[in-house]
Amino acid sequence: MQVDTLAQLKHDDFGKHIQEKFIVKDVGVDFFIELIEVKQLYRAIKKGGRDQFSLLFKARDEILLPQKTYHLEHEKMGRLDIFLVPIGHECPEDQGGQAFYLYEAIFT
Repeated sequence: MQVDTLAQLKHDDFGKHIQEKFIVKDVGVDFFIELIEVKQLYRAIKKGGRDQFSLLFKARDEILLPQKTYHLEHEKMGRLDIFLVPIGHECPEDQGGQAFYLYEAIFT
């Protein structure tokens, strides 16, 4: 997928890939993040416009990715440049104590 088509993607395009890994390519090593939620936020204002939606990713807490645009790759979606924002750190007991960071991307 080319970067210029990112504006055409809808929440359904990502919804097919929940619980799948994306590779963050520009942090020195291949670093995997998992898409865990796709959430529709608001309907488009203009007819034919894109509804607003958010993506929620999680990744092991080995690396904290600062807020910026990252080059992500996915085996089916291809290359995507997505602005990620770290929004939380969790260490749930039901996952054996494996801590992870949460990242969000908002599409308007």
